[in-house]
Amino acid sequence: MKTFTIHRYDTEFLKNVCTVLYTLILAFLMMASAVLGNSTDITASLKKSIQQTLNMAGDFDVVLDNPRLTDINENQTVVIKHLTINDDKQRFSAQVTIEENSKPLKQLPVSGRIQILMPVPVLTRPMGLTESIQEADIHWENLPINRVNPTMITSVQDLIGKTPLNRILQPGQPIHRYDVRFPVIVRRNSRVTVVYQTENMRLSRHAEAQQDGAKGETIRLIIPENKKVITGKIVGPNQVEIQA
Repeated sequence: MKTFTIHRYDTEFLKNVCTVLYTLILAFLMMASAVLGNSTDITASLKKSIQQTLNMAGDFDVVLDNPRLTDINENQTVVIKHLTINDDKQRFSAQVTIEENSKPLKQLPVSGRIQILMPVPVLTRPMGLTESIQEADIHWENLPINRVNPTMITSVQDLIGKTPLNRILQPGQPIHRYDVRFPVIVRRNSRVTVVYQTENMRLSRHAEAQQDGAKGETIRLIIPENKKVITGKIVGPNQVEIQA
């Protein structure tokens, strides 16, 4: 069987190789960190310049066409020049100058989109079918305005006091009008008081609800004596009103 002897100079050589590799890996990680921080610096500078130019009150994001532009380090700064914004205020172009110690190092053309953000209320926790949404269950998140559609709830007042309609609502997700309802105050097959009112008279009688309903909803009812089916608007617990 062959035997191998590791000499002292072999050990020193291996140590030197490991040291060099460690140094290279560390330098690579530091460079990667600088690159990732870079795009943020350029984006933040562009956002500040755009906000000052347009005097925008609301929040927005700057989306670069090329987010990986150049390598800069913590000693370098970003200067925005020749900012141009389209008439529709949705796109921009500019010249980015990378400076170090107030001396320009690089000049780069940049372009991108101005993405307007809109705050929408979302839940802070999962909400079950029998739970009523309260103000403490809500916080705000910014969404790109092109993701906000007419069915989406954008006001806290349209959420407070309501319950999920037919599924558990998840936190952090936009809520649509068809996702929630006021709590059910009339149950199917329950006995309700039906009120018919005009300027000159007020009539009331009992009926049987044919479906569950919340305040403000219109439900079907059946008159026990003649089995006639009518519809009415729920105005309170087991209280239904028929419009004149």
